[in-house]
Amino acid sequence: MSNEAETPAEKPSLFAGFVILLIVIMGIVGWILLGGGVLKLSSLYASFLFLWYWSAVEKLDMKKLVPGMLGALIGIALAAGLHHLPLMSGTLGFIIAISAVVIAVYLGIVERVPALFNTATMLYLTVAAAPAIMESTDFREMAVATLLGGGFFAALVFGAQRLAAMMSPAPEADETTG
Repeated sequence: MSNEAETPAEKPSLFAGFVILLIVIMGIVGWILLGGGVLKLSSLYASFLFLWYWSAVEKLDMKKLVPGMLGALIGIALAAGLHHLPLMSGTLGFIIAISAVVIAVYLGIVERVPALFNTATMLYLTVAAAPAIMESTDFREMAVATLLGGGFFAALVFGAQRLAAMMSPAPEADETTG
Protein backbone atom coordinates (compact mmCIF):
# COMPACT_ATOMS: atom_id res chain seq x y z
CA MET A 1 0.00 0.00 0.00
CA SER A 2 3.08 2.21 0.09
CA ASN A 3 4.16 4.47 -2.75
CA GLU A 4 7.88 4.10 -2.04
CA ALA A 5 9.94 3.25 -5.09
CA GLU A 6 11.90 0.05 -4.63
CA THR A 7 15.23 -0.57 -6.24
CA PRO A 8 15.38 -4.03 -7.77
CA ALA A 9 17.67 -6.45 -5.99
CA GLU A 10 20.67 -7.75 -7.84
CA LYS A 11 20.03 -11.22 -9.24
CA PRO A 12 22.20 -13.96 -7.76
CA SER A 13 24.62 -15.84 -9.98
CA LEU A 14 23.67 -19.36 -11.00
CA PHE A 15 26.03 -20.77 -8.37
CA ALA A 16 24.78 -18.42 -5.65
CA GLY A 17 21.20 -19.32 -6.60
CA PHE A 18 22.04 -23.00 -6.18
CA VAL A 19 23.60 -22.35 -2.76
CA ILE A 20 20.50 -20.37 -1.73
CA LEU A 21 18.31 -23.26 -2.92
CA LEU A 22 20.29 -25.71 -0.77
CA ILE A 23 19.92 -23.43 2.26
CA VAL A 24 16.18 -23.16 1.63
CA ILE A 25 15.82 -26.94 1.32
CA MET A 26 17.84 -27.53 4.50
CA GLY A 27 15.78 -24.91 6.32
CA ILE A 28 12.47 -26.41 5.25
CA VAL A 29 13.53 -29.96 6.06
CA GLY A 30 14.99 -28.76 9.36
CA TRP A 31 11.75 -27.03 10.32
CA ILE A 32 9.64 -30.05 9.32
CA LEU A 33 11.82 -32.28 11.52
CA LEU A 34 11.87 -29.84 14.43
CA GLY A 35 8.37 -28.38 14.22
CA GLY A 36 6.50 -31.46 13.07
CA GLY A 37 8.68 -34.22 14.48
CA VAL A 38 10.05 -32.90 17.77
CA LEU A 39 7.48 -30.24 18.70
CA LYS A 40 4.54 -32.17 17.19
CA LEU A 41 3.01 -29.06 15.63
CA SER A 42 0.18 -29.89 13.26
CA SER A 43 -0.13 -26.39 11.76
CA LEU A 44 3.21 -26.24 9.97
CA TYR A 45 1.43 -24.65 7.01
CA ALA A 46 1.05 -21.52 9.17
CA SER A 47 4.81 -21.25 9.65
CA PHE A 48 5.45 -21.79 5.94
CA LEU A 49 2.83 -19.16 5.18
CA PHE A 50 4.82 -16.74 7.31
CA LEU A 51 8.03 -17.72 5.54
CA TRP A 52 6.37 -17.04 2.19
CA TYR A 53 5.00 -13.70 3.38
CA TRP A 54 8.25 -12.52 4.93
CA SER A 55 10.40 -13.62 1.99
CA ALA A 56 8.14 -12.66 -0.93
CA VAL A 57 6.47 -9.54 0.43
CA GLU A 58 9.02 -8.19 2.90
CA LYS A 59 12.16 -9.52 1.12
CA LEU A 60 13.50 -11.03 4.39
CA ASP A 61 13.90 -7.56 5.88
CA MET A 62 14.67 -8.06 9.57
CA LYS A 63 13.02 -4.70 10.36
CA LYS A 64 9.75 -6.10 8.97
CA LEU A 65 9.92 -9.36 10.94
CA VAL A 66 8.22 -8.20 14.15
CA PRO A 67 5.45 -6.18 12.47
CA GLY A 68 4.83 -9.13 10.14
CA MET A 69 4.67 -11.54 13.06
CA LEU A 70 2.34 -9.25 15.04
CA GLY A 71 0.13 -8.84 11.99
CA ALA A 72 0.01 -12.61 11.48
CA LEU A 73 -0.99 -13.19 15.10
CA ILE A 74 -3.70 -10.52 14.90
CA GLY A 75 -5.03 -12.13 11.71
CA ILE A 76 -5.18 -15.50 13.50
CA ALA A 77 -6.92 -13.89 16.49
CA LEU A 78 -9.50 -12.22 14.23
CA ALA A 79 -10.23 -15.53 12.49
CA ALA A 80 -10.51 -17.26 15.86
CA GLY A 81 -13.00 -14.59 16.91
CA LEU A 82 -15.03 -15.15 13.74
CA HIS A 83 -15.20 -18.83 14.61
CA HIS A 84 -15.61 -18.87 18.39
CA LEU A 85 -17.55 -15.71 19.27
CA PRO A 86 -20.72 -16.61 17.32
CA LEU A 87 -20.63 -20.10 18.84
CA MET A 88 -20.26 -18.67 22.34
CA SER A 89 -22.54 -15.62 22.13
CA GLY A 90 -24.73 -16.06 19.07
CA THR A 91 -25.63 -12.94 17.13
CA LEU A 92 -23.87 -10.62 19.57
CA GLY A 93 -20.67 -12.65 19.18
CA PHE A 94 -20.97 -12.44 15.40
CA ILE A 95 -21.49 -8.65 15.55
CA ILE A 96 -18.44 -8.24 17.79
CA ALA A 97 -16.26 -10.49 15.60
CA ILE A 98 -17.29 -8.91 12.30
CA SER A 99 -16.88 -5.42 13.79
CA ALA A 100 -13.33 -6.29 14.83
CA VAL A 101 -12.60 -7.51 11.30
CA VAL A 102 -14.05 -4.35 9.74
CA ILE A 103 -11.96 -2.15 12.06
CA ALA A 104 -8.82 -4.18 11.27
CA VAL A 105 -9.41 -3.91 7.52
CA TYR A 106 -10.00 -0.17 7.85
CA LEU A 107 -6.78 0.29 9.86
CA GLY A 108 -4.94 -1.71 7.20
CA ILE A 109 -6.34 0.47 4.44
CA VAL A 110 -5.48 3.79 6.11
CA GLU A 111 -2.11 2.46 7.31
CA ARG A 112 -2.43 4.17 10.70
CA VAL A 113 -1.03 1.29 12.80
CA PRO A 114 1.12 -0.63 10.30
CA ALA A 115 3.03 -2.48 13.00
CA LEU A 116 -0.21 -4.30 13.88
CA PHE A 117 -2.56 -4.05 10.90
CA ASN A 118 -0.68 -4.84 7.73
CA THR A 119 -0.50 -7.23 4.81
CA ALA A 120 0.36 -10.13 7.12
CA THR A 121 -2.79 -9.42 9.15
CA MET A 122 -4.96 -9.63 6.05
CA LEU A 123 -3.14 -12.70 4.70
CA TYR A 124 -3.55 -14.66 7.92
CA LEU A 125 -7.13 -13.49 8.41
CA THR A 126 -7.96 -14.62 4.88
CA VAL A 127 -6.30 -18.02 5.23
CA ALA A 128 -7.36 -18.77 8.82
CA ALA A 129 -10.96 -17.71 8.16
CA ALA A 130 -11.33 -20.04 5.17
CA PRO A 131 -14.13 -22.45 6.14
CA ALA A 132 -12.07 -25.62 5.64
CA ILE A 133 -9.29 -24.26 7.86
CA MET A 134 -11.53 -22.50 10.36
CA GLU A 135 -13.50 -25.64 11.16
CA SER A 136 -10.46 -27.84 11.74
CA THR A 137 -7.78 -25.55 13.21
CA ASP A 138 -6.66 -25.08 16.76
CA PHE A 139 -5.98 -21.34 16.53
CA ARG A 140 -3.64 -21.33 19.54
CA GLU A 141 -1.53 -24.05 17.95
CA MET A 142 -1.59 -22.15 14.66
CA ALA A 143 -0.26 -19.07 16.48
CA VAL A 144 2.46 -21.12 18.18
CA ALA A 145 3.48 -22.69 14.86
CA THR A 146 3.62 -19.23 13.28
CA LEU A 147 5.73 -17.79 16.10
CA LEU A 148 8.14 -20.69 16.37
CA GLY A 149 8.42 -21.14 12.62
CA GLY A 150 8.95 -17.43 12.12
CA GLY A 151 11.66 -17.46 14.78
CA PHE A 152 13.30 -20.52 13.23
CA PHE A 153 13.34 -19.03 9.75
CA ALA A 154 14.50 -15.63 11.06
CA ALA A 155 17.41 -17.32 12.82
CA LEU A 156 18.23 -19.23 9.64
CA VAL A 157 18.15 -16.04 7.55
CA PHE A 158 20.20 -14.14 10.13
CA GLY A 159 22.81 -16.90 10.13
CA ALA A 160 22.88 -17.11 6.34
CA GLN A 161 23.27 -13.33 6.05
CA ARG A 162 26.14 -13.34 8.56
CA LEU A 163 27.82 -16.23 6.74
CA ALA A 164 27.44 -14.45 3.41
CA ALA A 165 28.93 -11.27 4.88
CA MET A 166 31.91 -13.21 6.24
CA MET A 167 32.49 -14.91 2.89
CA SER A 168 32.19 -11.73 0.84
CA PRO A 169 35.44 -10.08 -0.18
CA ALA A 170 36.21 -6.95 1.81
CA PRO A 171 35.56 -3.77 -0.20
CA GLU A 172 38.79 -2.20 -1.38
CA ALA A 173 39.63 1.18 0.07
CA ASP A 174 39.37 4.08 -2.33
CA GLU A 175 42.90 5.43 -2.70
CA THR A 176 41.76 8.71 -4.31
CA THR A 177 40.31 10.05 -1.05
CA GLY A 178 42.10 10.95 2.15
